[in-house]
Amino acid sequence: GSVKYFGDGGQHTLSVSETVNLPTSLNGADVFLQVDVAGEKKSIFEILSSVSSSLLTNDNFVQSYTAAPADDIELTFNASREPQEWSFTLNGPTGKQKVTAVINSDSPENLVNAINNTSVGVSASASSSGVITIANTVDGFAIGISEIEVEGYNNAVDIPKYYVEVKNKTDNTTRNVSPLMQSIDSQGESIRALVTELALNRTRAGARINNAQAQSKILDNRDMAVKVEIGELRDADIESLITELQTLLVTRDAARQTYTTVANKSLFDFLS
Repeated sequence: GSVKYFGDGGQHTLSVSETVNLPTSLNGADVFLQVDVAGEKKSIFEILSSVSSSLLTNDNFVQSYTAAPADDIELTFNASREPQEWSFTLNGPTGKQKVTAVINSDSPENLVNAINNTSVGVSASASSSGVITIANTVDGFAIGISEIEVEGYNNAVDIPKYYVEVKNKTDNTTRNVSPLMQSIDSQGESIRALVTELALNRTRAGARINNAQAQSKILDNRDMAVKVEIGELRDADIESLITELQTLLVTRDAARQTYTTVANKSLFDFLS
């Protein structure tokens, strides 16, 4: 189910005349592996795979969750065992704020501290098993989590490893909230960049085809001119051509002798 690119990264050219070389291909690496998406280089295969994965997981994951007013929530972060930066937008009774912290699967304390340092009207605590409980400090308002971003999570995947399990403590319902990159909406920028890159490469290929066609016409005209000259030579009267050539040679030799004679005389020779 994966794609590997084995194309040539070079660019081949063909000599079509004494002074003109035409490229016969585009650089495969530039076409397929260098799509610029918001300053990051991605391959066409990465982008298409990300779109496909996003569609596959659309029913099992959400990218935001908001509890009912006054309900507390429990967050379980499925993170890497290595330190990893996580960020998300936390909605509380008094507003919303972006929370960022470096955590791993065994230690979410940095997130607890980051949440408690916000001013959105919530408090957080962590259990011994790493579950974070977020509670309202103001009654009657809802808590929400959205716009999750995870370090190194740049494409949607078939089975997300990094996500947040959100449990509502009132009704015990659980939803899986994945990073924003897993959503279908997040694929739009990549698709636009892919379409733009393909259009540019089609334009480059079209320009080279037009250049090759122009060179082909030039070569056809040269071929026709050569054929005309060869035809004239075949149709020519050889005896007349030889006689004309001999006349030209005699005239040339006479002109050279005259020039030599004149060049060797001085002004006094002409005066005398």
